[in-house]
Amino acid sequence: MSAQASGASERGSTHGPASSRRSSPLAACGATRGASRGKFGLFNQFFQGDYDRRFFLSGLGTDLLGPRITFKPWPSAGHTHLFLTALSELRASSTFRAEDVRRVTVVGGSHMLESQCEPRKLRVAPPHGIDAKVSIPFLIGKLLRHGTVRIEDFSPEGLSDRAAIDTAELVEWRRDPSFRRGEEGFGPAEVELELADGRRLSAHVEFNLGHPRKPLSWEQLAQKFRECLHFSAVDLPAGTADDVVDIVANLESVADVRVLADRLTPAVGSVTDTWIPPASPNAVSRDKHRVRHSSDPGNKRDIAPAPVEGI
Repeated sequence: MSAQASGASERGSTHGPASSRRSSPLAACGATRGASRGKFGLFNQFFQGDYDRRFFLSGLGTDLLGPRITFKPWPSAGHTHLFLTALSELRASSTFRAEDVRRVTVVGGSHMLESQCEPRKLRVAPPHGIDAKVSIPFLIGKLLRHGTVRIEDFSPEGLSDRAAIDTAELVEWRRDPSFRRGEEGFGPAEVELELADGRRLSAHVEFNLGHPRKPLSWEQLAQKFRECLHFSAVDLPAGTADDVVDIVANLESVADVRVLADRLTPAVGSVTDTWIPPASPNAVSRDKHRVRHSSDPGNKRDIAPAPVEGI
C-alpha cells in the first residue's frame, strides 16, 4: 500500500496528526543512535531480536519511495477517499442538486467499510473530529452539500452541520466480495445515487484521487497547501503561500532549500498565535493561547528547545 501525506494538524480534532509528525523525526534520530537494535530497542523489546536487518537496508538510498506517496485531497481517513472520489466524479459528470438525492449506496470490498458506516448513529452524526474522519455517511453528506471536505468540517461547528447530517441519513452501504484489493490501494469502490426524478447514477473507481495511479494536479496540490496554511499556528505575511508554491515548483534551481524555512518562519518580534488543541471541544478559546515568539526582544531569554526523549 502506498504511504499517505495528509494535511496540517486540524484545529480542535485530534492530537494524532501532530504526534505522527513528531514520531517520524524521533524515529530517524533513534535509528542513528541504535534505538532499534539496542538492548531495550524496538526489535528486542517487541520481536525478541528476531528480524532480518538486510530487509530494512535493502535498496536504502537507491529505491526511492517518493513516487508511491498518496497525497490526500481531503482531511479524512484514506479508505473513505475511495467513496469521496467516486462521488466527486459523479458530481462532475452529472447535473443534480443535493436536495434531489433520495438514497446513496456505497459499495466496497474491504471490511473497513462496515466499521466506517456502523454503528449508524455514530457515523451519521459523529460527536468528535476523529470519529468524523472515519465516518463515510457524514463525509458523503459533507461532499454532497458543500462540494468538498475541509479541515473546518471537523470543528465543533462543522460537526453540527444539520444539512450534511440530514444527507448522511440517506447513505446505505453494501459489501461486494468481488471488489478485491490489489497490490496497491484499498481496492475498487462504487457510489450509487437515486434521485427524485427517478434517475439512478453510479460511479466506479479503482483508485482514490491522490493515489499515484490517479494523482492530484499541481494546481490541486497548491490549493491544498493554501487551505492548510490558513490553519497555521503562526501569522505569516501576505503572499507567503504564493512564494512557497513558486519555490517548490522550481525546486531544482533553488540553491539553498533553507529558503523554504525562512518563508515559513514568523518575523522576529512578532507575536504568534500558537493554537493548543483543547481537552474538549469547548474547553478553551484560541485567544487564551497567545505565545510570544521565542526570539521576541520582549522575552527575557530565548526558550530552549525541548529535549529529545526516549533515545
